[in-house]
Amino acid sequence: MVFQAKIKILILIIAGITLIVGIALLEKSRSPTPEEAKENALGQVLKDEQGNPMISQDKFQQYLLVRGPEYQIIYQKSNDTFIISINDSPFEIVRKGAEEKFLSLIDASKDIACQLKVKIVTPAFANPELAGKNFPLSFCK
Repeated sequence: MVFQAKIKILILIIAGITLIVGIALLEKSRSPTPEEAKENALGQVLKDEQGNPMISQDKFQQYLLVRGPEYQIIYQKSNDTFIISINDSPFEIVRKGAEEKFLSLIDASKDIACQLKVKIVTPAFANPELAGKNFPLSFCK
């Protein structure tokens, strides 16, 4: 009798642990909402030498998220828009790398990224034939 009670308790404990682990794995695999994805990116604002977030003080309030020689990613609070500037060529190759970095910033799927306001631009010095145009993320319809 006592042995059977101990077995039942052990089974209940194992079932409880399995349930807790399953819930944790399910929560971890859940894709963030677009708002959570935006917050993921904004949590990674670059900082200056004094440790201050690099946010422009003008009317646009631009948050610098990535700054590199090939591309730059900012979030423009005034328009609730992510702007990816392709500063090198060839455009499509650099764009692909910038889009991959953007996905890692938001820590979300392409479907979620497509629900955010994102525009891709390029200056004339990098891609004169494409300058002045706005492009969407390449994987969005």
